[in-house]
Amino acid sequence: MRILIIGAGALGLLFGAYLSKENDVTFITRRKQQAEQIREYGCRLVTLAAEDIRYSPEAFTWEDHKEYDEYDLILVTIKQYHLANVLEEMKARISHRVSLLFILNGLGHNEAIAEKLPHIHVFLGSTQFGALKESDTVVLERGVGSLTIGQLSSQDKERDNDKQLYPSSSNGIELLMTSMQRGGIDIKINHNIEAILLHKCMINACINPLTALFKVTNGDLLTNMGLHQMQRKVFEEVIQVVQKANPSFLHENNNERDLWEEIKDVCRNTSRNKSSMLQDVENQRLTEIDAITGYFLHLAMQHEISVPYHDFLYHAIHIQESLYS
Repeated sequence: MRILIIGAGALGLLFGAYLSKENDVTFITRRKQQAEQIREYGCRLVTLAAEDIRYSPEAFTWEDHKEYDEYDLILVTIKQYHLANVLEEMKARISHRVSLLFILNGLGHNEAIAEKLPHIHVFLGSTQFGALKESDTVVLERGVGSLTIGQLSSQDKERDNDKQLYPSSSNGIELLMTSMQRGGIDIKINHNIEAILLHKCMINACINPLTALFKVTNGDLLTNMGLHQMQRKVFEEVIQVVQKANPSFLHENNNERDLWEEIKDVCRNTSRNKSSMLQDVENQRLTEIDAITGYFLHLAMQHEISVPYHDFLYHAIHIQESLYS
């Protein structure tokens, strides 16, 4: 199976390692230097079980690689703020014969993908894996979980009306599932993937911005009373927005009490971990605040809901980004 991974960040390098056990993996990187490093030195994953996985994928930049129909699957693991540029590149280069799987933090990308790639077989993914990128070629596994994937809801409806354009199964996705299962990764299909993504985004909104702003690990949100009280206020705002914007979600998927307990469990189980947003701030990179806190802030504005804690966190993180030297 030939797999193209667009984005060689922590998650891309991690999945590349697992997929390389049985597949031919190629990376598309944003920076030429990283592509050169990968080609020269190969890549390395150190798992939680202390397994040292080394692999030697091909690597190119967008400018150096023009053919995409030769792949069985294209896996996209980029930051949300690079999505618009990547979609423009894809729109011009990719045919409907190729299956795509997007694994991105936050929300908003589902609407953008549906608009830009209406005739491409697109899946979305949500993962519980944690990873820390140590260098351009080395990644450390920080959490093991499952990968849930599902097709865009808008495409599900279109596929029912056009069996020729959207075949009943995707060879690329089926091969991916088989390959990951053999590699020990728990992967499953969910027919309401956007609800899964919303659920994860609600959790991230109550953890990532607070850890990034106050430069604390996830567990500190439980042990520091002031931070924990602020986290509760952020959670209450999230619930208020979702109840208004998507009233059936909490009734069908989670009640308020269970979701709050789950957020605390995440902080407890990853108490020593640094959120991806904190890692971005520490490395003076742009964060995905727009796709997480910004997503709920946008919904709140649409429904005329006051969310002062979201507003504060959103602007505070952007101010922090502007102060990078």
